[in-house]
Amino acid sequence: MPDPVKPNKAESQVTLASSRSTSEDTPSGGWWVSRTRLEVALLAMVAVSLFLLIAVCLAMAAVIAGSSPNSLFAEDTSARVSVSHNKFKRSLRESASTDRFESIENIQFDPDWALKLLSKSQTGAGLQSSVNDEKSVSIIEAGNRGLEPRKSTTIEFSLTGAETSNVKHSESQIADGWTTLAPILDEDESSSLFTSTSASERDDENNATEDDDHKPEQPAEVILAPDSSPSLKIASLSEPASDFKSPRIAKVVSTNISSSSFESPALVSSTTLSSVRASLAITTPTTPTMIDQVSDTFKQANDSSTTFTGQTASASGICLTKGCVTSASELIENMDPQMDPCEDFFEYACGNYLKTKNIPDEKSSISQFSDVSDVLQEKLRTLVESEDSSEDTPSSLMVKQLYKSCMNTERIAEQGLQPLKDILREMGGWPAVEGFAWDRNRFDWVQNVYINRRLGYSVDLLFDFSITTNIKNSSWRIIDIDQPSLGMPSREYLLRGLNDSDVRAYLDYQVSLAALLGANRTAAELELTESLLFEIQLANFSLPKEQRRNATKLYNKMTVAELQGRVPNIPWLSYINTILSPFTTVTEREEVIVNVPSYIENLGKLLLRTDKRVIANYMMWRLSAASISYLSEDARDLQLVYSKKITGTGKRKPRWKECMGAVSGSLSYAVGKLYAEKFFKKDAKAAADEMVSYIRAEFDKILRTVDWMDDETRIRAINKSLAITPHIAYPEELLDETKLTELYKDLQISDGELLSNMRNLTIFGTDYSFKRLREKVDKNDWKKHGAAAVVNAFYSPLENSIQFPAGILQGTFFNADRPKYLNYGAIGFVIGHEITHGFDDMGRQFDYKGDLKEWWKPETRAKFIDKSKCIIYQYGNYTEPEVGLKLNGVNTQGENIADNGGIKEAYYAYNQYVSDHGEENPLPALGLTAKQLFWLSAANVWCGKYRPETLKLRILTGAHSPARFRVNGPLSNLPEFSRDWNCKSSSKMNPSHKCSVW
Repeated sequence: MPDPVKPNKAESQVTLASSRSTSEDTPSGGWWVSRTRLEVALLAMVAVSLFLLIAVCLAMAAVIAGSSPNSLFAEDTSARVSVSHNKFKRSLRESASTDRFESIENIQFDPDWALKLLSKSQTGAGLQSSVNDEKSVSIIEAGNRGLEPRKSTTIEFSLTGAETSNVKHSESQIADGWTTLAPILDEDESSSLFTSTSASERDDENNATEDDDHKPEQPAEVILAPDSSPSLKIASLSEPASDFKSPRIAKVVSTNISSSSFESPALVSSTTLSSVRASLAITTPTTPTMIDQVSDTFKQANDSSTTFTGQTASASGICLTKGCVTSASELIENMDPQMDPCEDFFEYACGNYLKTKNIPDEKSSISQFSDVSDVLQEKLRTLVESEDSSEDTPSSLMVKQLYKSCMNTERIAEQGLQPLKDILREMGGWPAVEGFAWDRNRFDWVQNVYINRRLGYSVDLLFDFSITTNIKNSSWRIIDIDQPSLGMPSREYLLRGLNDSDVRAYLDYQVSLAALLGANRTAAELELTESLLFEIQLANFSLPKEQRRNATKLYNKMTVAELQGRVPNIPWLSYINTILSPFTTVTEREEVIVNVPSYIENLGKLLLRTDKRVIANYMMWRLSAASISYLSEDARDLQLVYSKKITGTGKRKPRWKECMGAVSGSLSYAVGKLYAEKFFKKDAKAAADEMVSYIRAEFDKILRTVDWMDDETRIRAINKSLAITPHIAYPEELLDETKLTELYKDLQISDGELLSNMRNLTIFGTDYSFKRLREKVDKNDWKKHGAAAVVNAFYSPLENSIQFPAGILQGTFFNADRPKYLNYGAIGFVIGHEITHGFDDMGRQFDYKGDLKEWWKPETRAKFIDKSKCIIYQYGNYTEPEVGLKLNGVNTQGENIADNGGIKEAYYAYNQYVSDHGEENPLPALGLTAKQLFWLSAANVWCGKYRPETLKLRILTGAHSPARFRVNGPLSNLPEFSRDWNCKSSSKMNPSHKCSVW
């Protein structure tokens, strides 16, 4: 979320410089108490009967499987699939005293995928396998704690098939494949049941859907073409266990394939399948509802034979759509079911992700956000690397030109450091490089800022100058003067002093670059140490983030004349007019906002007593640092050394990823148009609109029922909530090429020099911002919400709006082809988070129009602050185990309040959806209720891991808590979570003292 106190400059510019109910009292899941001895004895009798029955079934199936004719593998033009099963329904009912029989279903199955799975020795949490000389594989899935265990009746099936040489396969098909068996709902020559693809790619495969009830009858035997996948028939029975507490989940108990069944001993490359014998056990919870759901999943084979087709196909009681199967597979792949969800839900939901996912050398972290973003960038790459054609528009050609200039490494290497040297020369030179040859008479810091403006560099080196929305009158803009950003990630780094290893790395970075440009290293280190001390003083003058959360204290309005009186040694009037030229002229009566007057006053004094050479060294270093990413590798290597120290990243991303990132950030509207036109599914927008409506309604209910608000403040809060404007996916204007052409008409981009292009983008963005000083703010301006290809979400307090770009409406966050509980848990959590931002410690300072205004009664404001302190203390007492640092509860309170409110709103919204539309079927294999799957989906969104350096950086400087605490923090505060998971009062996820703001 952008800082509501001071609007992000990126929001006011066209470009971004190359780099923002109630649950059941007795849920089906939980920890189960021991049953009576009588129950145990009865169950033991059942178990013995069941064991004998299974043995008979196994023997019968072995005979059947052993008789499979090898002649089926002759070169035939069709494959006959023969399915055998044991008719033991009556026996099962007699021995198990239940009619919970799940009979046979036709399930489409990719045989080539099966071979690869059976031959693949997989390791990892929750999965053990081995392959012996007889090509026998034993696969055990670790169970899912929180559900009652089940005894399982095991049946066998025999599958015979013919060569299926046209089936495509890849290693990714194995990764998710062991989870469960379910139908492929689309036949696609390149897809298999468990292919690991992105949600948007899966959507591409699933345009046609059919009703759940449409299940055409199929014969017991089917004839398939050689390039089709044969069918697999399965049946199973589950019976509740008594006093048993080990994990539960669907299990593939064993799969045996004799090596003689294959034409090739190399199973991974084989495309044939014959005489597959397997045992499948399915476990379910004991509640009647869940038993009914699973029982109805498979209709009795003696009565009918059913084939699922279409995206919406599902059996009664369990969801078997492609989206459900894929979702179940993805959740299981990430979770560690051995963990107790009531002790550490993050580890339960993401434990296997943490154990098995490796951070690539070129990344500082991985997360669901970055995974979805990577897929998005891959898609965009296919567009920008395509050959120019008559279908290209001016905006798309501009995107391609910028990308080409970035990818033209030969040209960049040929130019070397010369582009930077030329710029430094025009600036009057870098003293640390030029040594005694530097002419101090040519340097004046004010004039250098003017040159920076003209050449396309930042003017915010000594103080920040921008045109922003007037936060007390958000319909108009105003000049804003603030403390600047610094060369290190935050002021806290610099304030550690020169003996700190990170600060020393920063100094070494400067010295190494100066030496690369020709400086004497020893002399340069002496000079740059002085300029670093100058920067440390700037950091010392700056307000820490903890003191920047009160917007009123930062709103210090004064005229230019009054500012001149406070800091007389800076020529404010001429400075402002020169920077704004040629668009606007101001007088001494012009009002400006000075966020931190003490900083500006101290800066003025510092400039008076600091030698020109020191100021010049600092300014030239900052200019050079801004250029390095676009120069040759010798300079970029120095940047990488410093980056490794700060973030732990020791390798650069592939060049195309760097370039695609730069293009996406700099030409966000043009890139957003490409993405929206080519890849975005419009049904996602309608579904997101519906979810926003449901979640907003629940937040309104919360506002009406909280017991700590006075009536007057409550009415104002409800009015503000009702006034929130949602922006979903992208504005329609984004697709209007005429508007984009007009927007970019003054921007010069070529496929030549990259650094020149990036400087042109800065000039263009700065001009766009500065020329709007006298324009009234249009809060519905499409350009404010046109960055569609972004995997993030936003709340703007100055607009009182929420934005969910097209880029986040996919993948882990959203998929139209899966149950609503998953979407409400994922993107619903995000939606609720952004809505709640309007009422966190910073957002609450702005009224329904987006103006900074005190609209809270004092007594209610005091109660809010008291409730916020609970959040501050809770998170401030969390320690990240990997780096041993406590979180900053003050700096993260806004995001933590939003997380706590957001997940609560999404949960209530889903309950209301169920009341309106009915219960949804749970996912296969997991054995969890819909409500438990809601929580699991919510936590899954935050699965991620960081390098220690990056984790440390995030804790020290970030507004968001690390992923672990974004899950365990909010969920441990919600009684609804503990009820759904039957958590004991003594468990960590169900503390006696809970924090709640909204």
